[in-house]
Amino acid sequence: MRIAINAEQLLQPSPGGIGRYTAELLSGLPRLYPDDEMSSFVAAHPESSIATARRKFQLANFHPWVLPLPRPFLYDSWHLFGRPRLSTFSSALAGAQVIHAPSLAVPPEPGHSTKLVVTIHDLAPKLFPETFTARGRRFHTMGFRAAKRRADLVITVSESAARELTDLGGIDKDRIRVVLNGVTPREVSEDGMRQVLKKHGLGNRPYIFWVGTLEPRKNLTFLLQAFSQVVHDEKCDVDLVLAGPSGWLAKESPLVRPEFALLREALEGRIHTLGAVSDDDLAALYKGAQVFAFPSKHEGFGLPILESMSQGTPVICADAGALPEVAGEAAMLKSLDDPGEWAHGISNVLNDNDLRQRLSTAGEARASELSWDRCIHATHDVYRELLS
Repeated sequence: MRIAINAEQLLQPSPGGIGRYTAELLSGLPRLYPDDEMSSFVAAHPESSIATARRKFQLANFHPWVLPLPRPFLYDSWHLFGRPRLSTFSSALAGAQVIHAPSLAVPPEPGHSTKLVVTIHDLAPKLFPETFTARGRRFHTMGFRAAKRRADLVITVSESAARELTDLGGIDKDRIRVVLNGVTPREVSEDGMRQVLKKHGLGNRPYIFWVGTLEPRKNLTFLLQAFSQVVHDEKCDVDLVLAGPSGWLAKESPLVRPEFALLREALEGRIHTLGAVSDDDLAALYKGAQVFAFPSKHEGFGLPILESMSQGTPVICADAGALPEVAGEAAMLKSLDDPGEWAHGISNVLNDNDLRQRLSTAGEARASELSWDRCIHATHDVYRELLS
């Protein structure tokens, strides 16, 4: 089988979960299906940017075809005009039997002999438009329309997201294939974990962990309110560690907004903002945490909760979007109505060793069910279905 994948997400400033998904496809498909011919393509970028993505995602053989248009012009040209076709740029792309867009950067219709697969991770831009820039809303709207019109099959990452695509997006459910994301646990030694904690200035105090892009949908304000009650009402001697890049509304984060000054002062020395961290450091930070808290308002999947479970860390997450589906019975689910309920739940996990162990064991079992290899095999099955 000849497969071409749009790898542009790897070069985004904040690749996020879609970047991880794309990287796993690019590394896993050649490993599991060595007889296939794999190629990838990106917009116009300097080689230095491609090399940075190659190192970041540990893709030694990442040498994509570089198309001649910069990212914004390429996307607009694809979505508005259906040009330029990939077949005009290289024989490898012209000969692809399957083209896969892992995001809503949707190439033109490839022609009768080539099939187009698009992965749509959720409809967050439609459900929460205020959490995206005007440019982001425009991109997602045009990309969704292009996917709905052009894709031979649509992959999505949860049954929850599939319902969104059908009920809100109007995509026929017969065109949708649900393929859950996965996780590959990273080995973290106790000594390695301690070194990472020291590297990031974390002392001996236990900590609650959160990871994500600093943007409104991730609901960081709610988490800080809950954490304040954990410290002051529940009397827990614990820190809060935040990791992840700044999003487009970082200036709206409670970490910098003046109206949260008193809250920050009351928690002085207990909140640690690490910014973006490497994958190896992230695994160690998951492993070192007493609890992972994830009060996101909406997720098409929610990869961080699965990554946390793979390190044996108990998870408390919102009962929103796909999170209950991904967590199964392995997490403590909470509504987003009351930060006090979250504070009480976090306190219970911190103080109840039996509860913490039950969640840890259940989480590791759940993570073992959802591997990236399983995801890649299921994705390859979609390709084969199209070609049959």
